[in-house]
Amino acid sequence: MVAADIAWYKAHLPGYHMVHAFWSDRSQDTFFSPDGMKGVTITGTPKSDRVFSVTYLSLKTGLTEHQWMVFSVQSIVQGRSASFSNFLE
Repeated sequence: MVAADIAWYKAHLPGYHMVHAFWSDRSQDTFFSPDGMKGVTITGTPKSDRVFSVTYLSLKTGLTEHQWMVFSVQSIVQGRSASFSNFLE
């Protein structure tokens, strides 16, 4: 469930900011670190409370809050898969 995943990440990512977006009938909630260099995006399934995907992002240069908001709505990211524990390192 999207709500349960959001609650889990909120509890495990203290200090991270959250951006909520909605596009193509999918909810998209992105948590990003205070320095803007790491993020987690939870994308929902249309007309359902199920999670479609969870994406971990690690950037060499941090993004501002405005850039994260634009990024969450307009970009598709391709990258290698990673585990949550590797992401936090």
